[in-house]
Amino acid sequence: MKVFEEISFHSRHLDPSIFSRRGAEYGGAEFRKCHFDGCSLSACTKKVGRRVTVRNAVFSDCSIIGCGIGPAIIEDIIIKNLRMHGTSLFIWGAVFRHVELRGTITGAIKASHLFDLFRALEKPHLQEPFDEANTEFYKSVDWALDISKGRFSDLCILNVPSRLIRRDPSTQVVLTREKAASVAWKDLGLKDAVHWRVWSDILLTESKEPDIVIVPPLKRNRGYEEYFHDIGLLREAGILEPD
Repeated sequence: MKVFEEISFHSRHLDPSIFSRRGAEYGGAEFRKCHFDGCSLSACTKKVGRRVTVRNAVFSDCSIIGCGIGPAIIEDIIIKNLRMHGTSLFIWGAVFRHVELRGTITGAIKASHLFDLFRALEKPHLQEPFDEANTEFYKSVDWALDISKGRFSDLCILNVPSRLIRRDPSTQVVLTREKAASVAWKDLGLKDAVHWRVWSDILLTESKEPDIVIVPPLKRNRGYEEYFHDIGLLREAGILEPD
C-alpha cells in the first residue's frame, strides 16, 4: 500500500498517479495528515459503464476544501477525522460497500442519488441507468456505511437505506418517509421543530429511499442539547423508528 503523509494535493482528479490501478479500479493507498484542495473523484462520469471503483484506502487526519465525488463505486475505505474548510463535500450518485467514517468530521457531507445535479435533472434518461445499477449493487451489500463511531457537524445521506448503515442507535436515529409525511412538527413541543421539519422535507423531496438516518451535531455546535431533548419526545410519540 502506498503511503502519503503531510502532502497537499491541489486541483486534480484522484487518479492512477496516486492509487495503484487495475483497469478502472483504483486502490491501495493511505493518506496521513494530507490536504486536498479542489480535488475530485469520478466527477465527469456521465455513463454508468464508465464509473470507477476505489477500494482499500485509508484517510487519517486529513483536510479538504472545494472537493467533490462523482458516481464512483467506493469500497473498503476508512476515513478518520476529517476537516473541511468553509465548504461542503457533495457526493453525487456514488455507491458504498464497507466504508467507515470515524472520529470527528467537521463541515457538511451530502450524498445524493443524482449522478450530477444539473445533467440528471435536465436529462433524466442519463440518470435512470445509475438508479438501476445502484439498486442492483446494493442487493449484494451486507452493509454500506458505518457511522457508529463518527461525530459530525452535518451528515446527510440520501442515497443509502438505513438498513445498510451501521449506526449508534442511542444518538443516530431513523425517520421513515411515512412518518415524515404525516407529522405536525410544531404540535409536538419540540425545542427545535424547524430542524426536524427541514429533515422531513429533505427526505420527502430529495431522496428516493424509504427512510433517512439523522445524526446529532457536534457537541460544541448550536442545537446539540435541543437534539437530544427532541429525540426523547419523538421516540415517545413513536415518530422515530424503535431500536
